[in-house]
Amino acid sequence: MAGAGRTGGRAVAAWRTAAGVLLAVLAGLAAALTPVAGWGHTLLTDADAFVATYSPVVRSETVQKVLTTRLSDAIIDQLGVDNVLTRRLVTGAVENAVASEEFTSATTAGLRLAHQELLAQLSGEPGHLQVTDGAVVLPFAPFGEALRQRLGAAGVPFVDRLPEVSGGITLFRVDPQLLSSLQTGFRVLNLAAPWLPWVAFGLAVAAIWVWPGVRRPLIGLGLSLLGGVLVVSLAWYLGMHTLWHGLGDDLGLVAGLVARLTTEPVVTPLLGLGVSGAVLAALAALSATIVPRRGRYPDLPSA
Repeated sequence: MAGAGRTGGRAVAAWRTAAGVLLAVLAGLAAALTPVAGWGHTLLTDADAFVATYSPVVRSETVQKVLTTRLSDAIIDQLGVDNVLTRRLVTGAVENAVASEEFTSATTAGLRLAHQELLAQLSGEPGHLQVTDGAVVLPFAPFGEALRQRLGAAGVPFVDRLPEVSGGITLFRVDPQLLSSLQTGFRVLNLAAPWLPWVAFGLAVAAIWVWPGVRRPLIGLGLSLLGGVLVVSLAWYLGMHTLWHGLGDDLGLVAGLVARLTTEPVVTPLLGLGVSGAVLAALAALSATIVPRRGRYPDLPSA
C-alpha cells in the first residue's frame, strides 16, 4: 500500500511538472510577444505613430531624388507641355520645394493617406485611394498642391490649368491572395494586443502554482522567457525579410532603413525581457548553493 502511495504521488508530481513546464513556456512566449504585438498594433492603427516612424524614409536623400523625378514627370505629363525649358523649370521648382516646410507638410499628408489605405485593406473596408494589385501608394496629390505656387513663381507655363497631380510612389504591396489571412491576423492582433501582458502574468502565476517546488518553476520561467525572446526575435527577423520583398521598387532602395525604423521600438523591450529571464534563471539556480536545504541545517549546540 505504501509503495502504491509513493507511485501515485510520483505520478501526480510528474503530471504537475509537465503542466508547469507547458505553462511556463506559454508564459515566456506571451511575454515576449507583448512588446511586438503592442508596437505592431500601434503602428497599424495610430496614424501619428505611422507618420512619425516612416517620415525619415520619405525624407531620405534616396527617396527624395526618386520623388523629385516622379513628381516632375507627373506634372509635365499633366501640363501637356514637354520641352527642355518646361522640364528644367519644373524640375528646378520641385528640387527647391523638397527642402521646404511645404514638402514636410505634404509628406505628412501623403503618409496619412497611405496609412488610411493600409488600414482600410486590413479592416476590409472601402479605401480612399485607387488600389491596384494590393499596392499601397504615397499619393502625389498633396505635393502637387504644395508645388502649385512655386511652379507659378518659377514661370512654368499653363500652371493655372494644372489639375490635381495623380499617381504616386508605391510604398508596399499587400498580396491579394493573402489579404484574407492578413485581415484575420489583424483582427486577432486587435483582440490580443491589450490582453497579452495579463495573459503572460496569469500563465506565470499558474506555472508557479502547478509546478512542484519553487526553485525549479523560477528556473523554468526564466529559461522560458529567454527562449521566448529568442523565438520571437527570429520570427521578427524573418518577418522583416518578408516586408522587404513587399516593398515597392523605389522603397526597396532603402529597405534597410525601413527595417531599422520598424524594428527599433521593440529591440530594447525584447532585450530587457531576455536579460530578465536569464537573470531569474541564474539566481534561482544559485539559490540552491546559497540557501541550505530543509533538514540540512547544522546541529545547534545544546544549552
